[in-house]
Amino acid sequence: MKRTHYVAEIDASKHASKRVTVAGWVHEIRDFGAVKFVLLRDRTGIIQLTFKKGGSASAHALKNADALVKETAIACTGTVAEKTVAGVGRELLAEELEIVAPILKQVPFEVTGKVPADIDVRLNHRIIDLRRPETTAVFKIRSEAQRAFRDACFELNGQEITPPCLVASSTEGGADL
Repeated sequence: MKRTHYVAEIDASKHASKRVTVAGWVHEIRDFGAVKFVLLRDRTGIIQLTFKKGGSASAHALKNADALVKETAIACTGTVAEKTVAGVGRELLAEELEIVAPILKQVPFEVTGKVPADIDVRLNHRIIDLRRPETTAVFKIRSEAQRAFRDACFELNGQEITPPCLVASSTEGGADL
């Protein structure tokens, strides 16, 4: 299943009743028996996936939805809801669900940030910590500042150079260069 849209690109007024495919990580799961809500998070935002038994979701999609745990990588195809009551502002009526990469062991802290995590635990699992919105915000700000500086330099006819890195290394005998 190939992603057709990032979450932030989906607008109910433009994409209502259109079929789209989104991909990302399971952020939250709410199971009410006949209806299951899954919040999917990608790098641009969060969307609510709605699975209704007896609705548009296939039997395979419902089976996969029952196997989901937080931070599982998934791809979902469905129809964009015209009107949404989802707290996140976007809703997709799920039809197909593919588990791209199941998690092999439980994540040792809440990526949602609801429960504070010790810094040592976060640093030991840095790849997971980088999914936290607070952590990614730092990198987004840094990237935007670097881009703005680079653009300003180019407007002033500056030239970007990338000098080689000189790194001291020890020789076989242990003497320093």
